[in-house]
Amino acid sequence: MPERRVTEKTLALPGEKAYAGAKKGSGKNKAATTMAFVRLLKDLMREKDFGDRIVPIVPDEARTFGMDSFFPTAKIYNPKGQNYLSVDRELMLSYKESAQGQLLHPGINEAGATAAFTAVRQATPPTVSR
Repeated sequence: MPERRVTEKTLALPGEKAYAGAKKGSGKNKAATTMAFVRLLKDLMREKDFGDRIVPIVPDEARTFGMDSFFPTAKIYNPKGQNYLSVDRELMLSYKESAQGQLLHPGINEAGATAAFTAVRQATPPTVSR
């Protein structure tokens, strides 16, 4: 009978330092939920042994929600790399694509983002309890 054999690995979760920025907030004012989430996500993506496990899937609204701060470092995944000049290339947070990109940006395509979420779930081995 076919079966999926899973070798479990212990995942080391980030320490308290990774969450410090989110806990601090935005100073005297309350931080917007989206701003706090993006900051936390960015800090978690910087964690040495954990960050590469986070792959944000963003249908169209990356700039609106402040996720353009991911572009310079995480870059947008494109298996062929960036093969055009982006219209915002003069901006500090310009749109950057790379074959090693960590951000999935399917464009104005919520169905494509849903398909990406589904594919990620199907590619992830189930958790085995013993």
